[in-house]
This record gives sequence, structure tokens and C-alpha cells, in this order.
Amino acid sequence: MAVWLFAAQAGAAAVSLLAKERAAEATHGAAQKQAELYAQQAERVLNKFDEQARSIRLSGRKLIGQQLVAYANNGLDTSSGSALAIMEDTHRQINEQVATIQREAKFQSNMALAGADAIRAQARDQRKAQKIQNYSGFIAQSGSAFSDWYKFEFPKPVVTDIPQGEIARPQTSVG
Repeated sequence: MAVWLFAAQAGAAAVSLLAKERAAEATHGAAQKQAELYAQQAERVLNKFDEQARSIRLSGRKLIGQQLVAYANNGLDTSSGSALAIMEDTHRQINEQVATIQREAKFQSNMALAGADAIRAQARDQRKAQKIQNYSGFIAQSGSAFSDWYKFEFPKPVVTDIPQGEIARPQTSVG
């Protein structure tokens, strides 16, 4: 009878371990998906930068073209002097604007990637800790079941009181 009780307790511990392992895997999977969302966000930020940079450069080329046409219509030499300096300054401002947006995009992208890495590391560490905790619980439950079985199968001997003065002494033979 006690063997069945031990087996039932050990089986319950194993089922509990399995359920906890599956729950931990689900939590780990959810964290991995969240990390992937952060990585996708980083990619979207960089794609958005590319679009903004193209738009700014296109607008800048149009502006420089308009400046060139306006200076030429007014009879100014566009290959030197003030007209050239203004167009070069416009070109420099466009490049600075693109560089500023690029720095911001890289910063946002790196922050998203760092968040993804942090979530992955936390999920990995949490998974390891959960596994240790799950197996510790399994061992404790199984050990408790074994202890109960052992106590049932091998009860402690009953010690009766020995009256004072009647302590058993080894007998010696005198020779």
C-alpha cells in the first residue's frame, strides 16, 4: 500500500514539474517575441530615416536648382562668388540636416536593439532560474514522498523503559 502512495506522490511531483516547465517555456517564448518586436522597431526606425533622408535630399536638390535658375536669370555667374557660396551653404545645411536625422535614427535603433538584447538576456536568466526552482521543487516533493514511504515500510523500533539499576552489562568469563 505504501508503495502505491509513494508512486502517486512521485507521479504528482513529475506532473507538477512538467506543468511548470511548460509554463516557463511559454513565458520564455513570449519574451523572445517581445524582443523580436523591439528588433523590428529598430529596423523600422532605420527605414523611416532612409525615407526622410531621400526626401530632404530631393528637396535640397530642387532648392539648389531653383537658386541656380534664379541667379542665372538675373545674369549672375553661378560658378563663383556669392551665388556659388550660397548654393554651397544650402548643400551643407542639407547634409547637416540629414546627418542630424541619421544620428537620431541610429540612437533610436540602438536603444531598441539594446532593449531587445536586455529582454533576451532577462528571459534566458529567468528561464535558468525557473528551471533550477522547478527541479528543486521536484526533488523536494520526491524526497518527501520517499521519506513518507520509508517511515511506513521501516518504522522506528519501540523503545521500552529500562528500570534503573538493571543496565545490561557484558558478561565476562573469569578464567
